[in-house]
Amino acid sequence: MADNNKLKDYEKNMTTWCKSVLGKYRIMKKLNKDAYKKSIRSKKDTD
Repeated sequence: MADNNKLKDYEKNMTTWCKSVLGKYRIMKKLNKDAYKKSIRSKKDTD
């Protein structure tokens, strides 16, 4: 349980977390893609 406290929020969300640098960037890429889609969708709704 102590190891879980050292994890960042986006690390806790992913169940298949790879502790290598490449695993971190893979997670960040997915989160950024989802955030981009949400931002585009919200801009289309306001127009």
